[in-house]
Amino acid sequence: MRLLYFCIRDPVHLLLSVLLEGISHFYMRCLRAQCPSVLLHNCISGSECAYKYWGSPSLSVREKPLTGRILLIFYLWISAMFSVSIVPIIFALVLFPFSDCGQNLPDLQWQHSVLETEDVTVVEGEAAIISCRVKNHNDDVIQLLSPKRQTIFFGDYKTLKDSRYSLVYFAANELRVSISNVSLDDGGRYTCQLYSDPPQEASVTVTVIEKNPTLETKDVTVVEGEVAIISCRVLNNDGSVIQLLSPNRQTIFFQNFKALRDNRYQLVDFSDNELKVSLSNVSVKDGGRYTCQLYSDPPQEAFATVTVVA
Repeated sequence: MRLLYFCIRDPVHLLLSVLLEGISHFYMRCLRAQCPSVLLHNCISGSECAYKYWGSPSLSVREKPLTGRILLIFYLWISAMFSVSIVPIIFALVLFPFSDCGQNLPDLQWQHSVLETEDVTVVEGEAAIISCRVKNHNDDVIQLLSPKRQTIFFGDYKTLKDSRYSLVYFAANELRVSISNVSLDDGGRYTCQLYSDPPQEASVTVTVIEKNPTLETKDVTVVEGEVAIISCRVLNNDGSVIQLLSPNRQTIFFQNFKALRDNRYQLVDFSDNELKVSLSNVSVKDGGRYTCQLYSDPPQEAFATVTVVA
């Protein structure tokens, strides 16, 4: 009925109405095509124009004022309803060129949050650092889960009651957690979770290398009649037994227990990591290859050659 009324009253009104309605539809289609997943709001002339993700915090970018253009369309529409002037069309073509539509709107697809992490390899007994990083973050919550899907940290809040887990660093774009004194049981697949839209997960494989004990000793050169010190040292001992054997494979000391009845052999020091024995008043006959033994799995031997200078 309205179109019929305009056709009868003034064909120019009809032309202006159709043209301006087409401009407004084209403009809105352009916005939707350019920003398919965002809500445009708070567009004030000459100020920040905020684009808000659905369910996410707003991201501000600089943009040409949109309120003025929308008002211009409204003004042209009203002008067309009550005026036959061709000036509004000229204003529309000059101030609102079709080629400008949507060109300065940012492409927000690359700004979606992306959760990143990397695998960790650590030696048993040392500290493992797990990092959950967010690229193009939108202040979404980050959390870290254990291999059993237990929450370790929710943001910067610790939920798992294990003193070995500690917060190293926390920001909107990263959650970094340390696991001290790792054991073989700590190995597995940890999960970084990001409460974005849609939610994201990234897996972190923690590989724990078993720390085997290592037996060491060194050769000794001594002048006849003096004292020779023989030392059996263990790196990363797991409680394995240490003993010292003579060149003819007799046990001199088993741990801190003396097995060989020779008063010249004395215990200097003993701990889980070292067995140190002295041999006083050495003679040329005392020279030879002494053996340090460690009852680890598998058992280990290390040899100390004692050279006696006459």
